[in-house]
Amino acid sequence: MPYSLKDKRVLIVGGSSDIAAALATDLLQEGARVTLAGRNIEKTTVAAKAIGDAVRPMTLDLSDEESIQAAADQVRTAGGLDHLVSVATERSNGPVASLERRARCSRPSTPRSWVRSCWPSTSPS
Repeated sequence: MPYSLKDKRVLIVGGSSDIAAALATDLLQEGARVTLAGRNIEKTTVAAKAIGDAVRPMTLDLSDEESIQAAADQVRTAGGLDHLVSVATERSNGPVASLERRARCSRPSTPRSWVRSCWPSTSPS
């Protein structure tokens, strides 16, 4: 039996990009519930509205710990997450110690490890 995306919750990070828009369009056609996340909520909202009313925009700045936690809280409140796709790019500057977590989060071994290490409050048990 083929895997179905019907009613699966998908978060696309880097949501204002053309790649995210194309992916969101395809996911919607498969029945997924799509949220676009980006650091610029205005651009992300415009991108979401261009795709359709079924797409939710969300603020998420991967360089800001508070933004990450706020987005994780929103995901948890909305019922969790089935799939996470990142098309985001991030430029990091600063002391090596402050970049350690971001480096781990930008190069996970699996999507589940990314959720566990970067968004532990939404991690499946």
